[in-house]
Amino acid sequence: DTLSTLHNFINASSKRQTVFDNMRSKVNMKMGDEPSTLKSLSDTRWSCRIDALESLIFNYQVVIDSLENISENDSIHGSDANSLLKSMKTFEFLFCVHFFRDIMSITNILSKYLQSSNIDYSSVQHMTKATIQELSNMRCEDKFDMIWSKANVMRIDNEICSPILSRKSKIPKKLGGGLKQNKNCNVKDYYFVLNPHPNTPNT
Repeated sequence: DTLSTLHNFINASSKRQTVFDNMRSKVNMKMGDEPSTLKSLSDTRWSCRIDALESLIFNYQVVIDSLENISENDSIHGSDANSLLKSMKTFEFLFCVHFFRDIMSITNILSKYLQSSNIDYSSVQHMTKATIQELSNMRCEDKFDMIWSKANVMRIDNEICSPILSRKSKIPKKLGGGLKQNKNCNVKDYYFVLNPHPNTPNT
């Protein structure tokens, strides 16, 4: 939703697109990389979704700078830009971007093959099983640490606050009241439950 809102927000106005292009030029001149653009999320083409995620990762600093500029200088749409900033300048957002990008890098291979005119049932069945196995292999501590590390590097590079534990939820009075105790000892353990080991009970 955030990616879709961001793409529509920037591309709906030539003025906002110009702000983005100017910011992108400045950043890319420093980085020495070719300019890139934000990609839309297609409902029918899975490959467009991974393109959108990779484009955001590449242009993240540009996007943040553009939204900050719009937030400060656009009296009409500044509040919308500020709302997007709050959504994007969190570790949770960065973690999810990298998490889904890694998932889609696996499923995208099967997706492209399913769009081919030369597919056959046997190959589809084999590739589907292989894709499911690859997704299952992601449910391990090493893969989680890799995604966590990439998100954390991006967080540090962009001076975003460290992740924090969610607030403890309240227990209804009819069930005794009070606050639920978080079973995880730190914030990394809390995120790890999003990607549990397949042998973990109640996975």
